[in-house]
Amino acid sequence: MQQIEVTDEWLYQYMPIVDEAIIRELEESTDYEYRFSAKFERKMRRLIWKEAHPQASAVYRQIKRMAARLRGRRVMPLYNER
Repeated sequence: MQQIEVTDEWLYQYMPIVDEAIIRELEESTDYEYRFSAKFERKMRRLIWKEAHPQASAVYRQIKRMAARLRGRRVMPLYNER
């Protein structure tokens, strides 16, 4: 069996052909009418919003942390009840 010597020149020559074939196959097998679940859509909207508003996301995160700390303090008794 003959071995193929893979060189940079060989790759530059044949990889565009392989690349086009892979892209064509992916485009043919893609279902463009696919509907994502409502949960996924909601998560994506949230992620996109966070990326578009990084300062607001940081502020909301700090507010949530402060609220959690305050909630934790209210639950804890001020003295030991026996």
